Amino acid sequence: MILLNLITPEIKARVRRPGQITPTCEHTRGGVICDACRRERVRAQDRAKGKAIRQDPERHARRKKNASTWAKKTYDADPEKGAAITRAWRQANPEKSKEIDRRWRERNPEKSAANTRAWQRNNKERWADTRKAWASRNPERVRLNSRKYSGIVDAHLCDAVLALQGGVCAICQGSNPGSGRSGRTWQADHDHAPGGLLRGMLCRGCNVGLGHFKDSPDTLRRAISYLENPPANDVRAREKKQA
Repeated sequence: MILLNLITPEIKARVRRPGQITPTCEHTRGGVICDACRRERVRAQDRAKGKAIRQDPERHARRKKNASTWAKKTYDADPEKGAAITRAWRQANPEKSKEIDRRWRERNPEKSAANTRAWQRNNKERWADTRKAWASRNPERVRLNSRKYSGIVDAHLCDAVLALQGGVCAICQGSNPGSGRSGRTWQADHDHAPGGLLRGMLCRGCNVGLGHFKDSPDTLRRAISYLENPPANDVRAREKKQA
């Protein structure tokens, strides 16, 4: 009772109570900070502390190490819980998540490429759907990407050459470009010597055919001679004469 009598109204005013306001708040009255202002003050202190740590390389490295140790323990103890925490954070912070992924890919290009290839192998249907959706959203990019051979990216030059050819393949004179990974687009054939200059626009079949013949005029001449006079004709003519 004696202690209770010593608690004056001034002391009571300094005791924190939920929702009570204080002279430090905008809505000043009373002697205790309200919960909303207290939380904001704590956030501001945390932000200032985090900024100070980031500016100190040693403290920042120590903090990252502690965070990674905590994360590893969490994942090792309960992988599902760790994955759920990560998914929830990514959903709540999509922009930060994208930025972290981008920085990681820049630091680890080989691992990133290997992970991408592994995902594509293990998710062939989803990868095909993703490519189709991207191609439907970016038809112009598809058209340009199909012509990116040895630095050939000048779409205007390709269009001019195709118009000069009359809108048909320069070899077979067909009007069907054929379909490949980039859709139904004409193929930009180029010289494989240093510089890779554009030679003409071909359908997919003729472009692949030149590739199989390794762009060798001598091989192509032998192929023409073979088609005009195949060796089997000589064998049949000899057998007929002997008969």
